Amino acid sequence: MGKTITYYLIDDDANGRIKCTYSNYTGVVLKLPRKFINDSDDRAELNHSGVYMLVGKDNRIYLGQAIYKNKGNGILTRLKTHLKDNKKDFFTTALAITTTNNSLGATEICYLEKMLYNTLKSANICTLTNQLEPTIGNISEEKQSEMDDFLNTAKLMCETLGYFIFSKPKDILENHDDILYFKNAMCKRVENGFLVLKGSEVAKTYKDYTSKGVKKAIENAKVDDNGILLEDMFFNSSSYAAAFITGKNENGLISWKNKSGIPLKELI
Repeated sequence: MGKTITYYLIDDDANGRIKCTYSNYTGVVLKLPRKFINDSDDRAELNHSGVYMLVGKDNRIYLGQAIYKNKGNGILTRLKTHLKDNKKDFFTTALAITTTNNSLGATEICYLEKMLYNTLKSANICTLTNQLEPTIGNISEEKQSEMDDFLNTAKLMCETLGYFIFSKPKDILENHDDILYFKNAMCKRVENGFLVLKGSEVAKTYKDYTSKGVKKAIENAKVDDNGILLEDMFFNSSSYAAAFITGKNENGLISWKNKSGIPLKELI
C-alpha cells in the first residue's frame, strides 16, 4: 500500500528548509541547513518538544532532545546553542522530529531518543558523537507501541529526504568479483556509499590534516592489535573509505581498484 508524503519548500528553494509531513500523522520532520537555523524563529514547530539529529558530511551525527517547558525552550533553542559549540562545528544540517500540536511529553521524548540511538548504533553507518547513551525512561507498553509507529514513519520521512542512516546498506554488487582493493583492505559499493570490509588492515594513526570524520572513524573502529578491522565500516564516499585505510587524505576514485587493477573511476 502506498504512502503520501508531502514536502513544503519553506524558502522556495530545494537547498533551503524543507518541511515533511505525512497524511493522517501528527508528526513532522524539518530539514534545516545550518545557515538557516538562526532565521527559523518563524517556524512554530521548532518551539515544540522533539528529538533532532545534527548531521555532518563526514558521517558524524549528534543526537539530541528538547522538552518544551516554557516559551522559547523548544528544539530551536537547542539548535542555536549548538551553533556556538566548537564540538558541533561538523554539522551541516539539522533534522528535527516533532509534532504539529506539541503533544510529545518527557516520557515519549526519552523513548524516541533512545530508540533512535539504538537504531543508528546498530546500522553503524554514521559515527555517533554523543558521549552518553540516552536512557529509555519509564514508558507503558501501550505508549511504546504508539511511539514505535511514530518513529517508523519519521525515519521513512528522513529517508525520503535523502538520509539513509537507519539500516545497514543493501549490497549493490552482483558477485564477489566486484570487490575493490586498496593496500591490504577490501571495500564494496553499497547503496549510498562504500563499505570497508571486516578483515581489512586499517590505519591506527592519522595525519593532522586528515578529515575530522575519518579521524573519528579511526579512533572508534573496532580492530585487533594488528589493526585488522573486526566489523564492516560504512563511508559515504570512496575517498573517506580510502583515508580510513592510510590515515591521510586519499583520492578514492584512484586508490580503490578491482581485482584486475582497474580503478574505481573507470568502473562507475
